Amino acid sequence: MAPMRIKPKKHIVWFHDREIDLSDPTEALRYYEQVLTHGRAEDIRELDLTDVRKYLPDMKLPRAVRHLWEDYFHAFRKKVLIPTGLRSH
Repeated sequence: MAPMRIKPKKHIVWFHDREIDLSDPTEALRYYEQVLTHGRAEDIRELDLTDVRKYLPDMKLPRAVRHLWEDYFHAFRKKVLIPTGLRSH
């Protein structure tokens, strides 16, 4: 997989000023944690939900955030909930 580098927004990653390589699973996991915890709705809409689902079991998230995403994917599997703007790319 070719490197996919992004420059994160300061309100998401404020503790360093470097690009993040989303093709690196460790960097991607940490970035997704930051976005789900500190991101705005527009930031979350930019995420690949397939990756969110893949990394979710290993993410260190606040309990409420984890439950929200676990419930979302549980409902998604049942095809009950597919909010506009939160579909996989």
